[in-house]
Amino acid sequence: MGFYGGSMCARHSGLRLLAISLLVLFAAPLFAQERGRIPGNATTPAEQEGRRLFVQRCAVCHLPLTPEPRKAYGPLLNGLFKKLPDEEVRKAIAIGYGNMPGWQYTLSAAQLNNLIAFLKTFPD
Repeated sequence: MGFYGGSMCARHSGLRLLAISLLVLFAAPLFAQERGRIPGNATTPAEQEGRRLFVQRCAVCHLPLTPEPRKAYGPLLNGLFKKLPDEEVRKAIAIGYGNMPGWQYTLSAAQLNNLIAFLKTFPD
């Protein structure tokens, strides 16, 4: 079939959709980081590693992607982790919660500890 005849056209629109989705998934945290909108104050090496993990894995859902501060895919996390025990936070990150995927197979125990250390630096 020709380029505009059915399957090739559908294939290209599918690839275009995939490219746009990947751009949103991977570039959004970088834009948020660039604008300085990542909350928290990472001072220790563990918190800095946790911040890096947050930007890679969490920011796309837990940071606002628009100037309006309450527009995010997932809940904003400010102050939440100062109230919850570490084990409860660790379990939610590992197994997931609601629509959030679990990270138990992709994050080590040390990475989870670093991520939690960074999350505790979020302001109220």
